[in-house]
Amino acid sequence: MGFLALFFFFSHSVFTHSVLIKGDSEKMPGITLKELQESYSRDQTGLTRQQFREMEGILYNYPFLGHAISDALQKLEEIRFDLIANPGTSIIANEGGGKTNKISDKTGETVIKFDEDPRACAVKRNLSYYRRAQVTVNKILDFFEQHIPEHALFIRRKYFEMATNDELVDELNISPRGYYRRREEVLYYCGKVAGWLL
Repeated sequence: MGFLALFFFFSHSVFTHSVLIKGDSEKMPGITLKELQESYSRDQTGLTRQQFREMEGILYNYPFLGHAISDALQKLEEIRFDLIANPGTSIIANEGGGKTNKISDKTGETVIKFDEDPRACAVKRNLSYYRRAQVTVNKILDFFEQHIPEHALFIRRKYFEMATNDELVDELNISPRGYYRRREEVLYYCGKVAGWLL
């Protein structure tokens, strides 16, 4: 548990400040394998260092996203319970100042407080990033498993199971230079399939 907390502490900015995981991941562009290969041979990646790091960060963090989502949902429940148990002062303005303007519906008041609570807003923002990252990587994996299974295997071994470079060179029967070319190609394809790269 401590490892997960540390991992998310250091990798948190990959999600919350990512230029890649934004917008609606449901609207990822359709791309064929042929278009992908032609684009790669034409561009020879064209990835910036920041895009490269962010894509790797997202892939490395993918196995932990389910846990992060569960933690965020639990944190939201704790904030909601805290607002119900400790209503404090109302954030709803009492327009006009009269007693008749006071809100008697405590549930409605709690909902409004929850929606405007800075803690809840921060957790919901992170939760949205985690969910979009998870959906995006799932779609990338689906594409690779259908069209380029060796790339799906590369992602699983390198980013999810943390295989070393030497292990991958041996398992995939490629040269060290071939390993770096494979990694670059996989990340480029990830960017194209997910719509991170135009």
